[in-house]
Amino acid sequence: MLDLAEQLFQCFVNEEYSDPQARQFLWAIYEGIRRVDPMGNRFSGHTARKKHKCTRGCVIREGDEYFHAHNGIAWGSEIKLCARCMSMILYYADVQSLKPFMYTHWDNDKQQPV
Repeated sequence: MLDLAEQLFQCFVNEEYSDPQARQFLWAIYEGIRRVDPMGNRFSGHTARKKHKCTRGCVIREGDEYFHAHNGIAWGSEIKLCARCMSMILYYADVQSLKPFMYTHWDNDKQQPV
């Protein structure tokens, strides 16, 4: 079993060997988002309809899950983040030390959070 911090870390560190769109990584990202923003007011996940780039310049492919961080009320004030960048931000924000929203670990054998 891997804890939330390990999943977030593996998502952004192993660029050549890990797919940030894998279920366990998306689980870790959404769990981290829920810990930071339990009401869902600041962050939201979306599926890309076309290829574009995140705020840090990473490619977001069509069909990839990516994240908006709402940064104000003006048009264009949101920050787009790919899964890899979102996991890095959550990892360094130390979300694993916050109260769990639902789960704390990912079971590799069962392929589900526990």
